[in-house]
Amino acid sequence: MLVNFDYEGTLIKKLKFNKSIDELVYQMMNDRDVLGRRWAIGELSKIARDQKTSVTDKEKVMSALRGLATSDKSWQIRRAAFSEIRQIVIPQAIPGTAPVAVKLDDATVQILLNAAKDGKSLIRAEAIGVLSTTRDAKFADLYLSALNDRSYAVIDNAAVALGNTKNAKAYDSLVRLLNQPSWKSRVQIAGLNGLAALDDKRGLELGFKYAGDKTLPSNVRSAALSVVATSGKSDARAFPLIFDAFKKSLANNEFQNIFSGIQAIVKLADPRGQEAFDLMKAKFKNQPNYTKTGHNSVSLKTVITKFRKVPFEKNCNF
Repeated sequence: MLVNFDYEGTLIKKLKFNKSIDELVYQMMNDRDVLGRRWAIGELSKIARDQKTSVTDKEKVMSALRGLATSDKSWQIRRAAFSEIRQIVIPQAIPGTAPVAVKLDDATVQILLNAAKDGKSLIRAEAIGVLSTTRDAKFADLYLSALNDRSYAVIDNAAVALGNTKNAKAYDSLVRLLNQPSWKSRVQIAGLNGLAALDDKRGLELGFKYAGDKTLPSNVRSAALSVVATSGKSDARAFPLIFDAFKKSLANNEFQNIFSGIQAIVKLADPRGQEAFDLMKAKFKNQPNYTKTGHNSVSLKTVITKFRKVPFEKNCNF
């Protein structure tokens, strides 16, 4: 039995309500208030991600989330379940650094493969995004097929997933995306992001070409810089191009491009990247929390802190 004291979250409150796994699973499955169900999903995820949680209890949570992700009538709830599964199984990586391959259990892989064919595009995209973290080439055919999906979100994740596999068919397939017209160049950007993940030296000149084309939107050029960063570590042209773009973004308060630029600099691992951090410190010295600049600035603060662990950190002075 559930007693709901604040249906649909109408009260302004700070709530701390410790419940057992069984109680949370019951609420997740039976609460008539969707916000209560979402809260229970989040609480279960926190328990599973807690290092103090036993293997048995973690698997209990995972089993419940897998069941919800495959059987719930609401696709939004199913998507929430997949999102929390992602949070549980994928360790948080330092932005701009290559994540390690994730080992998924057979039960989780199976529900993801099924979800990759779901009728809802956001479910398909979520499933492919989680599968991509395995970096396993055995899923390459699935990703290749998904490049033809009608959903931009699916294509976005499939392109990066395919790049991560290093499959022999990946390069030509991703290059073809660069020539496909789409709303706000979404497919073109997906192709560039996929090439960055692939890290194929053949993509370097394409990266330079798109990054230097002033007729292209800034987000396309920014994605191209990521290709240059991953494939151009030994190319003398790479750092000046990336650093110049970063400085322009910093001067123009283009926060998403600042974020992308600093990631590219870290990927390149050039000791001259210290100057980028110095410029950021000077730029935001009076904004310790960067609260006036939106959600991207919060990520930027996280980047400044976490990038202390990047390869050229020994040359950085914070």
